[in-house]
Amino acid sequence: MKKIILICMIVTVILLAGCGGAGIIEGDDKSQDNISGQSTVEQEIKDAVMDYYKRKLGYGEEYETTQRDNYIIMSHLKSEVVREFEITIYKTKPFGDKYLVLAGCHDGDGHPPSELLLLQKTDDKYTVSKEAFGDIPISMAFTINSVVYENNTILFSVLRDRTWLVEPDESKEVSFDYIITEFENGESIKEIVTGDRAYIIILEGISDVKDMNLFNSEGKLQTSLEDLVKYGSMGRDSEFSSVEKFYKD
Repeated sequence: MKKIILICMIVTVILLAGCGGAGIIEGDDKSQDNISGQSTVEQEIKDAVMDYYKRKLGYGEEYETTQRDNYIIMSHLKSEVVREFEITIYKTKPFGDKYLVLAGCHDGDGHPPSELLLLQKTDDKYTVSKEAFGDIPISMAFTINSVVYENNTILFSVLRDRTWLVEPDESKEVSFDYIITEFENGESIKEIVTGDRAYIIILEGISDVKDMNLFNSEGKLQTSLEDLVKYGSMGRDSEFSSVEKFYKD
């Protein structure tokens, strides 16, 4: 009788251990699916942005368009003229069932504008539906571009790692961890930007910016709207425009 009880206890322990092990494996599988899903969305967004720029840069039948990593190469078929455009995705942010993407297209000359792209999913893939242009910071490490869309105020800018102040005349290195933006309607938004190359701030409602302060990870003020007014460029008030023309065959 004791042997039977002992055997039953051993079998029970084995069964319980087996159930516990199965639960851990299932959790790992789900975690991997989530990671894979995120990677898939990021890749879909990148593909959509690259496709948009290839269409936008299309020079006509006399040019051949190719892609290499983040570069779009336009080669003239009857000459040796080749132009290379580097496509940079600075920041991506969910916006309802859509995505906002701050990107840039640069051929190496001058200071190109940044482009805020609105992506939506159609036919099971993301495509760019609208674009708005913003300035790139030059002397300061940021600027404030804005666009109003569907009763939302959207602020955006590329972020740099140095500022240049006239008084005193010096350049200094800066780093950003978070941004606090105060609006004229009394609302305030704290935006985490640790490690980001840009910011996209979304306010539900329409309001002008009253103040903006950018801090590092230690909470030390790096630059502000006051500095921007004194030494930099205030960016531009922009509008979204349709890019449907680039998708017509």
